[in-house]
Amino acid sequence: CSEDAAALVRHLDCGPVSVVGYSMGGTIAQLLCRDHPELVRSAVLCATGCEFQTSVLMRTVWSGMGIWQLYLRLAPQWMWETAVRAIAQGDRQTTAWAVGELRRGAAWDIAEAGREIGRFDSRAWVGSLETPMAVVLTTVDVLVPPARQRELARRIGVTPLELRSDHLAPATTPRRFHACLLEALDRVESQSGLRAVADSMSV
Repeated sequence: CSEDAAALVRHLDCGPVSVVGYSMGGTIAQLLCRDHPELVRSAVLCATGCEFQTSVLMRTVWSGMGIWQLYLRLAPQWMWETAVRAIAQGDRQTTAWAVGELRRGAAWDIAEAGREIGRFDSRAWVGSLETPMAVVLTTVDVLVPPARQRELARRIGVTPLELRSDHLAPATTPRRFHACLLEALDRVESQSGLRAVADSMSV
């Protein structure tokens, strides 16, 4: 996925870009910063971590995503609405949207993505990335516990912006998420501007 993102930036000739990675997208953003730093101006990592291997619960969740989607397709509507509502903690409209999005994908693709996330581990190198980064931490997240998000922030040397919301924050608390994301973008843009000045002075 990170290679696809890099190819798109090159095709559109729009780099360097500011990258926002949410959940699974946060792992892709980290890989993009590592493998194609010339294409990335700054990065905001939301509701994500630097590894998902050391927690048995998280490994089970991510590796079982394909099974979960198959369940959504086969189970009675009230069962999967109840399950999604418990995770998302949103209203009826948000729950219906989330279920519809989950049902739309291919189970095998979801399963493979989950397995890749389960294998992801950036602890050895994320701290050496030079791209200005910010972390948006969802404080009541069940899928990516706050402790994992704090570890990511600590390893890249930033203070996380805390958002009191769950893993589906963009859908369940959109205004709060939007405000927090804009603050994070302002933060990394100011950092990238300072870095550009420092680079020009060192030439």
